[in-house]
Amino acid sequence: MCLNPCEYLNDVAIDFYLKYMYHEMLTPEQRKSTHIFNCFFFKRLSQKLDPPPGKDESAASLAIRRHETVAKWTRKVDLFTKDFILIPINENCHWFLAVICFPWMVGMVNYTGSAEAQVNSLLPFDVRMASDGTLRMPCVLMFDSLMGSTRSPNVLAIREYLQVEWDIKKRSMKGPKVFDKETIRGYCPCVPLQPNTVDCGPYVLHYAELFFKRPVREFTRNYFQLEMSSWFRQEEINHKRAEIQDLIVSLARKNNALGPDAAAALAAAAGNSDGSSVGGSASSSFCA
Repeated sequence: MCLNPCEYLNDVAIDFYLKYMYHEMLTPEQRKSTHIFNCFFFKRLSQKLDPPPGKDESAASLAIRRHETVAKWTRKVDLFTKDFILIPINENCHWFLAVICFPWMVGMVNYTGSAEAQVNSLLPFDVRMASDGTLRMPCVLMFDSLMGSTRSPNVLAIREYLQVEWDIKKRSMKGPKVFDKETIRGYCPCVPLQPNTVDCGPYVLHYAELFFKRPVREFTRNYFQLEMSSWFRQEEINHKRAEIQDLIVSLARKNNALGPDAAAALAAAAGNSDGSSVGGSASSSFCA
């Protein structure tokens, strides 16, 4: 599972820990309002498709065809009843994490200019303000432990996916919605960064875990830019690999399966046969 120091985490390790987190760390209320895609989801969604023969293809048509490649992932899930949707992504041997926040609010609260203010909101303020005091806004957060790469194409792909998902499953009953930068913005929070070239996997897992343990209190640009750089200390990441190894050994002992193949067996057991829900199995391993 690539858990030794100075090794990249592969998709088996990422999926295994995210599914364990979902079932063992989240509260029942958090599980009800959260969906986690497996590592293969975004790779399939963003794969290059051959254009139709003999004609140019519109962006909308391409988005529909891309959605078709992952349609089974949500055949038993209504994403628009969720507060949070987590998507682990690997590009160019680097892991980062997308979190879709409050997709059900899209079209009910609007952004204006650079301010996170509501305009003609269909939601009263006390609905936007959660019971714990969190100010909620629909957005796509990109948690990336390396600086310098734009994640705008990833945010665009996610918006296009949500648009088609809504149009197919909800539009006929709930009416039209538009998923664009004015209704669901993308942000890259200023979070603690990895000090080396190999720890992107542990950082992704820690981002996901802390998103629920030390949740965002205000879904605004100022909060993401000013309040999250001290979200956690580097020392917490230093022990992440050992924590996962200890977890695997503990689970293996509980299942009387401790042996040379215990880690692989547990990781395989963490997935679902169709890859459609939390921590589903992935068909290939990445290097980071």
